Amino acid sequence: MISKIINVLKSKFAQKKLEKCEESPPSPLQEGAFLDTPCGHFLIEVDEEGDFVIGFDASHTTLDAIGAIGNLIFLINSGALSSFFVKSIEIWVAQAEEHEKEERETFAALIFAQWNDTYAEHQNLVEEVEEAQQKINSQSAVDPTRVFNLRKYL
Repeated sequence: MISKIINVLKSKFAQKKLEKCEESPPSPLQEGAFLDTPCGHFLIEVDEEGDFVIGFDASHTTLDAIGAIGNLIFLINSGALSSFFVKSIEIWVAQAEEHEKEERETFAALIFAQWNDTYAEHQNLVEEVEEAQQKINSQSAVDPTRVFNLRKYL
């Protein structure tokens, strides 16, 4: 009986050693393409119709990671990373082979123009909404004739 237990334990240890040897290399999400030890990854994919998806994976779930990732989300949301997005596109253009450089430059210029157009449209919509809110705020929140059924007395 004891020999069977020892054999089972030996086989378990041998199996664990084999699993450690056969482990696949770390996934790209565990190693950074640009940073040595990233604590998280955002992946943004967009198609030509404008549909997009944002994926997230955290490789470290420490308190420091929470602060770093939360700060990044704030920076994205506030627009403070716009220069980083611009720089990444500029680097993409600069890395082009000579035969595709002009195409990339045109593509990047059109991206920036679209960004500017979308921003201008958004600003117009924000101003229209603010004007509508001001009109609503200048009126009573509740129609006084409806309070306590005053309409029947007027």
